[in-house]
Amino acid sequence: MAEIHVTNDTVKPVNVKINWSLERMDGTVIKSGSIEENSAGESNIQLASLDFTTELAGDAIRQTVLVYESFVDGASAGMGMTLFVPSKHLELPSAKIGITARSIEGRTCIELKSDSTARFVCLSIPGCDVIFSDNYFDLPAGRTVTVNIDSEIDPSILSQTEVYSLADSY
Repeated sequence: MAEIHVTNDTVKPVNVKINWSLERMDGTVIKSGSIEENSAGESNIQLASLDFTTELAGDAIRQTVLVYESFVDGASAGMGMTLFVPSKHLELPSAKIGITARSIEGRTCIELKSDSTARFVCLSIPGCDVIFSDNYFDLPAGRTVTVNIDSEIDPSILSQTEVYSLADSY
């Protein structure tokens, strides 16, 4: 069972859309859906209660995640992933994570994409004190995550970026 809730901390009403998919670690979609709702200002609402009892039977619970993407008034508001077991019980494959350095609107960033779901993705550049806009994040299979570099660095060192995930720790 998974519940989807939305909290609107602003005083303005907004339109919220949630796209969700129940996926295997390789990104295969088992079940998916979309929910759209107008949310009043300063509100907390439950949008859905999803029953995955059949899909998560047996060991499938260790090989499956719920991925969700949220949109507020049509603009992307984030992506997340929910597990059905503690991280240590997941059957995480060794992910092949590709990275691409880019400059977007004058900011240096790194785009990451993985062939399978990666948990707690960590970025580092050996010998450099670099501040990333996000670190230790989830990377669902087949999706792209963009991480901004919030430090003044020589862009040529981006080729030295190292990427680790939870599966690399054991």
